Amino acid sequence: RGLMPPRAKLKAPASAAPASGATLEHLPEILRALLSAENESRGVAEATLKALIRDARGQCIAALLRHARGDADASVRQLAAVVLKRKVLAHWSTLPPAHQEEFKNALLEGVVREPVPAVRRAIADVVSKVAKATVPMGAWSALPEFLAQCAQSPEEGHREVAFVLFASLTETIVGTMTRHYATLGNLFQSGLADASLRVRVAALRAALALATNAPEKGSKDETEILRGLVLPVLAVARNAIAAGEEKDASLAFEVLDELVEAQPKALAGRIEDVVAFCVEVAGARDLDAVTRRRALDAVSFLARHKPKALCRAKVVPPLLRALCPLCGEPKESELAGDADVDDEDEAHVQTVAARLVDLLALNAPAKHVLPEVLAFASHAVSDANDDPRLRHAGVAVLGIVAEGCAEGLERAMPQIVPPVVAALRDGSRDVRGAAAFA
Repeated sequence: RGLMPPRAKLKAPASAAPASGATLEHLPEILRALLSAENESRGVAEATLKALIRDARGQCIAALLRHARGDADASVRQLAAVVLKRKVLAHWSTLPPAHQEEFKNALLEGVVREPVPAVRRAIADVVSKVAKATVPMGAWSALPEFLAQCAQSPEEGHREVAFVLFASLTETIVGTMTRHYATLGNLFQSGLADASLRVRVAALRAALALATNAPEKGSKDETEILRGLVLPVLAVARNAIAAGEEKDASLAFEVLDELVEAQPKALAGRIEDVVAFCVEVAGARDLDAVTRRRALDAVSFLARHKPKALCRAKVVPPLLRALCPLCGEPKESELAGDADVDDEDEAHVQTVAARLVDLLALNAPAKHVLPEVLAFASHAVSDANDDPRLRHAGVAVLGIVAEGCAEGLERAMPQIVPPVVAALRDGSRDVRGAAAFA
């Protein structure tokens, strides 16, 4: 209220009818009124803007772009971009072709020149919206080159927004311009190695989009491009965890999931690195349980669908050495209190680790599994071990691998039955329960 010129008559009844006499000249005042804390002023401004957009159509979206780029108030610029994102496609066809070109050029210039990150992201959202309507028709051929230039800009904000746009547009660009695939892959490798964490995380999201939209039966070159992203993705995740940004690190597991499920050839020669990273995360007790389970889930998919790849990479023994102790780890509900953690099996690192050991026993040859399990159990249940968690794990893993390694366990009965029976009298309830299960 009080922001519009007198002739616009922003004051209106509670029904929030449009302010009479408002034109595009009053757009700055309307946008400021939309930011008002007063419901009446905001309601009138909403109705007025709706009427202007309906009547002015293409002229209104051009005016919104002008204010998204040029208003002195960053809040107004951001709001103009948000409104523009919602309305631009509905009125895009009303702009003459020459004006559409001017509009696209002005958008790109706005991304580069905007100094406020939130406003820059809002303008980038408009770019994404327009691109999805124009790129498939070959009507914005300059966009990929612009994004490539931004991704290599000395300005951190430009590099970040370039990868934000890549993440939202990868499906469009890859699906309609496959010749850009190699360029995207190379740029993403650079982004994943960027000195800025913000840029690296944005590049990680873009890499996820690239992996998700990669051709199912891609060429050898395309597979090599994806393979080249694996180690940089793991490095970004490690750095994010070190910086306390576990949510960002979880994006790496999504990338790995996509590659394992849809692009397994891209992991050739990288299985050892992937498993080592997942084991490292799963074994870090100071990390959130969700992050640790996510790491185990990534390996579980390999164990279920690509066990031969694990065996060829010779990672089953070291994987088991890391997993077996986790089978005796206290459940999160026991650590936090039953009221704080949903008592579902999926809520526990212990359970996920046990399932992964079971998968390995069922799907990998026993010669890769049983020696490690027996060696761990022998040490864990010995009289010299005073750690009940390890004793619990040592007995539990024998029961976990019983189905998958039945033949080998049968031959080892004389050495494993006595300690299991003895564990039934252990002072720890968990150990006794595991012994009964075994």
